[in-house]
Amino acid sequence: MKYFFTGILIILALCVGLAQRLAETKTINAQNVYLRTPMALLLDSIELDLPSDGTLWSKFDGYARVSNGDVITLATHLTPYWQANDGNVSTYALDSAHFQKAFSHSRTWKVEAGKQKVYAMAHNWTDQLGTGYADVSGRLTVVFVPNEEGANIQNGLGFYIYPFDYKTPERVIKRFEVPQGSEKYFCVSYDGSHYGLTGDRIEYQFSKDTLWSSAEPHKDLGFTSVYKSRNISMQTCFERDENDSQLYLLGNKTAGNLNTKENAVYSNLVFNDSANDIIKFESFVQSKDTIIGSFDFETDVKGKLLIRTTGAASAADEGGLLLGMTNEATTHILDTAIVMQSYTQGNEKEYFSFTRLVDVIPGKEPFHIMAKRVGNNSGLLLTGEIFYQFLPAPIVSSSEDAVRVQSISLFPNPGKQVLNIKAKKPQRVSEMSVYIFDTNGRMWIEDHSAESGELLINVSQLPTALYHVVVQVDGKYTTHNYIHE
Repeated sequence: MKYFFTGILIILALCVGLAQRLAETKTINAQNVYLRTPMALLLDSIELDLPSDGTLWSKFDGYARVSNGDVITLATHLTPYWQANDGNVSTYALDSAHFQKAFSHSRTWKVEAGKQKVYAMAHNWTDQLGTGYADVSGRLTVVFVPNEEGANIQNGLGFYIYPFDYKTPERVIKRFEVPQGSEKYFCVSYDGSHYGLTGDRIEYQFSKDTLWSSAEPHKDLGFTSVYKSRNISMQTCFERDENDSQLYLLGNKTAGNLNTKENAVYSNLVFNDSANDIIKFESFVQSKDTIIGSFDFETDVKGKLLIRTTGAASAADEGGLLLGMTNEATTHILDTAIVMQSYTQGNEKEYFSFTRLVDVIPGKEPFHIMAKRVGNNSGLLLTGEIFYQFLPAPIVSSSEDAVRVQSISLFPNPGKQVLNIKAKKPQRVSEMSVYIFDTNGRMWIEDHSAESGELLINVSQLPTALYHVVVQVDGKYTTHNYIHE
């Protein structure tokens, strides 16, 4: 047989490290802070040392309490200075009718290798009728995606629209270019602040078509009030089609003044091709801890699991809501993520979003999203989505422990393709294992060889994509990039 080598990777003493995804999270708990100052208040920050150029994604979500009459704005930036109306900017967390409610803000940046810091900040410059003091509780989460994994894995687009109306038949608020990709699905997450007039009732929908369809999933924002924002957070996924090029944010005003153009949107949308799954939930909760959504996650390698929960709460009367997550065999909320209050018939729904970044180890682990009604014994309806994404931990090799791999080569056999992995001779090998992962952390192939130090792996069935090849020899690891075409 004639061997045709299409690629050879020589590893001598030191394994060349791959640019890996990085992810960090930090709890923010700022109590009784004064926000009526010329400069925005820095709540906290996260610094990452980026190994390459890529995309940086941040999510800042939680809940806040303000003085009656004040409106505070929250945002994340790459500098410690407030940048107004720069596309992805702020999420108006509260209006003067609500003293405590959820907020959610996300954005992305194209960044270069080196140290980079993301700042979470708050400001109060709109309404100054209260004391100026506020409490802010939540999480700042930052994820870095290197360019080598593909420029379209995490793309964000911030936008501001004013004025506009809902009179056109299509009711298109914004068009988005769908990034190209090889995944079966593409997903979007959306955080926005929407403005309208008193009595306006608006529904929102993401669609690959320009025409509103009541048969497709959509979100009801409920009624708005004069120049006061209502927040909305949602996530959804679409099966990718080769003809897909546009995604549309549609709006449908079902009550209020249809002739006015006094509508505005401050929003950020993020495309993400790396969803492991998205789970929808609908649950009725009362004054005891209730599981509203669950999933089991199983992995062969350690890493981090990024879990984003978005949804809406609605009730016929005022009261409060506790939301949280647990991964233990318990019926109690161990990690309180959201505390909300003031559900009124006038507003009908309040939207929430919270993010958790948790460490996972090989094995199977359950996760539960839980809720509880407080301050009122009547029931409350929760609807929403749980999105989770696995980020494999980077494998770091030193000059002492690196596996000496002679070559990784690809050659065609009749009807199939074979990946040839050989340990460098005369290294003594008792056992050699090879694991092939995609950039989402899914393991496609696992193979083992005793003593020979060489493996021939059939890769014919792999979809076209970038893969990480992890080679383990006698407990020592090395990683390599492999592009299957």
